[in-house]
Amino acid sequence: MNPQILQILKCPACSNPSNKLVAENTKVKAGRIEQGDIRCPSCNTIYPIINGIPKLLLENNGIRKEMEGNRDFHEKYRKNKSAEWLLNLPEAADFGDEKKGNKDLKVNVEKTLARLESPCGYALDLGAGTCWTTWQIARIGFTAVAVDLAREKYIGLESAEVFIQNKNIYFYRIQADMAHLPFIDSTFNMVFVSTAIHHSRTPKALFKEISRILIPGGKLYTVGEPNRPVWVPQLKIFRFFMQRNQKGSFLWHEGHYSIPEWKKYCINAGLAPKFLIPPHAMDILEGKTVMSNTHKIWKRWIAAVFRNVPQFNKFRNILFYIGLYLAGVSFVMEAEKKQKTWQE
Repeated sequence: MNPQILQILKCPACSNPSNKLVAENTKVKAGRIEQGDIRCPSCNTIYPIINGIPKLLLENNGIRKEMEGNRDFHEKYRKNKSAEWLLNLPEAADFGDEKKGNKDLKVNVEKTLARLESPCGYALDLGAGTCWTTWQIARIGFTAVAVDLAREKYIGLESAEVFIQNKNIYFYRIQADMAHLPFIDSTFNMVFVSTAIHHSRTPKALFKEISRILIPGGKLYTVGEPNRPVWVPQLKIFRFFMQRNQKGSFLWHEGHYSIPEWKKYCINAGLAPKFLIPPHAMDILEGKTVMSNTHKIWKRWIAAVFRNVPQFNKFRNILFYIGLYLAGVSFVMEAEKKQKTWQE
């Protein structure tokens, strides 16, 4: 951990931004803190630094169950992971569906980041997991920070060492709850979320936290979030995933939100959302990507129509918005923080 990160951290227990957190009992290697404690001068709460990762987390029974369940679920796959596996994602993904999904996600992440003008300042990768997206953010010029509940290597934040050592790049990692972010207000130029918001049990609070830590004019980008058609009840989606994802006593949260719900959460938090066609879908529509038999036949048919009937491209955005509401098509969301926020 580079001590510089202390400048933007706040205590999640007392949330007092006026007293800067202090590093104590530290073991330093190459100018970075590997072990030690972080103390809040205001309430004297102590947070450990373990393998360079501060644990700024107020654990409760729900968080402990989520952490244990996530670890138990991934443990059987973890034994097959390696630095080579991590560096070669998405091609190294274990299953056919996972590999295809990861390739689409890779295109969406890389091309969304490539569109950004003059990337600089702090950027947060929220729900970072193995930190693959975090190093993509860091390498284009941001001072990147990864946040996740999981810390185990090849599952969570300790995976970052693979990128730090092999990609000659550095970024911060914080173990924290994304509904209680341990950062002072107006810190980040960008918050990037890849397939994580729908796991939040408190989306309203999460969006307000994101807005709080963004600078005015800063932007939230979401990639890979599921989209529920407006005519499908949330309860039906939840029951489907409850049956599909339960492993023993553990069940992670699956909140599939409709476009009106995405808009409501953003607007109530002082964010102005825009919904964009994902880059991987644009590549298919423009013929840059050849669709294989792994794609559903209706998707291949739609792509063929757009490629061969130029008139359809005139209505691309209209059809996209119809699909957003009625068919649950995927999207990239860009939401800018207004100059006056929900707090003001």
